[in-house]
This record gives sequence, C-alpha cells and structure tokens, in this order.
Amino acid sequence: MAGIIVRRLGSALPILLIVSLIIFAMIHLVPGGPAARQPRPLTAAGPAGGVHHDATPAGKHMIDAPWIIAIPGTALMITVPGLNLLGDGLRDVLEPRLRVQQ
Repeated sequence: MAGIIVRRLGSALPILLIVSLIIFAMIHLVPGGPAARQPRPLTAAGPAGGVHHDATPAGKHMIDAPWIIAIPGTALMITVPGLNLLGDGLRDVLEPRLRVQQ
C-alpha cells in the first residue's frame, strides 16, 4: 500500500512543481506585482466603497474592450488541451509498460 502511495506521489511531483513554477512566474510577471495592490480600508459597513465593487480593474472595460477577456480565455482554451496532449504523448513515449505490442 505504501509503495502505491509513493509511486503516485512520485509521479505527481513533477507536475505539481511545473504548475507551481508557472503560477509563480505569472504572479510575479504581472505589471506592478502582487504587492502593488493596496488593500481597501475597512469601514463599519465593510470595504470602503460598499460591497459592490469590481473584483478586477478590467471589469469596467469588459463591454468597451472585450478582448481583455477573449484573448486570455482563448489562450487558456488552446494551452490546456495542448499541455494535456503533450503529457499524453510523453507518457506514451516514456512508459514502456503501456506500449502496444505490434
């Protein structure tokens, strides 16, 4: 039982490492950085300006500039299946036990 868990964790570790590096790079390459955004001061009714405020600065430009959402969404729609197919191809090449006998 422990061997199965160790094998599963061993196979998941490279994926977790790559995903965490990608997320880390995306966070730190954003203009201004994650620390540049100042928290809103709290008032008695909650955050200043009320509860109904945009979650992102791009929220107010969605109607005037839809490419702000369309371009990253399209990039995700292409990247995620592409990485999935790349992983499937690498598994087929590198895993000898799953090769089809011809």
